[in-house]
Amino acid sequence: MASVSRRALLSAGGTAGAVGAFGVGMRSATAAPAPRGSFTLYGAALRVVGPRRRREAGDSLTVHGTVHRAQGGPSVGAVYKTATVLSHATSAEPLATVETQLFQLDDGTLTGTGTVGHDGVGEFTVTGGSGRFAGAQGTYRSRQHADHSGGGTAEYVFQLH
Repeated sequence: MASVSRRALLSAGGTAGAVGAFGVGMRSATAAPAPRGSFTLYGAALRVVGPRRRREAGDSLTVHGTVHRAQGGPSVGAVYKTATVLSHATSAEPLATVETQLFQLDDGTLTGTGTVGHDGVGEFTVTGGSGRFAGAQGTYRSRQHADHSGGGTAEYVFQLH
C-alpha cells in the first residue's frame, strides 16, 4: 500500500479548497438574483383533502390546486398546502390554521409558512425558493376559499425583497 505524506495531503487539500472557493465565487457572480417587488398569483380548483366533519384543533388537512398569473388565465403551476387546525370558527381564537405552502411554478418554486384566520386571510413568510426564485426572501398575504369539491379559489399577493 502506497503511503502519502502529510505535506502532499495538505497541498492537495489547499488546491481543492482554492478550486472550490473559485467555483463558488464564479457561481455567485453569474447566478441571477431572485426577483424583487410585488406580484400576485391566483389559485383555482382548490380542493381540501381532510375530514368532512367539523374540524377540531389538531386535525390535519391538505389542499391542492392550480396557480395562474391572471384570473382565468392559463395555469403556470400548482399549489400544495399542509395545514394543522388550531381552532374551530365558533371559538374565540382568531387563528384557524398554521400552514406550509409550496408553489410549483413553470419557472421555479416558492415555499412559505404562516397562519390563516377564520375569514380565510393568511399572513406568510417566504421560506425559500428554487429556479428563478432561488434565494427569495419576503412575505405574502393570501385570501383563500378552498372546499372538498375542488371549486375553491385564492389570491396570493407576494412582496419579495
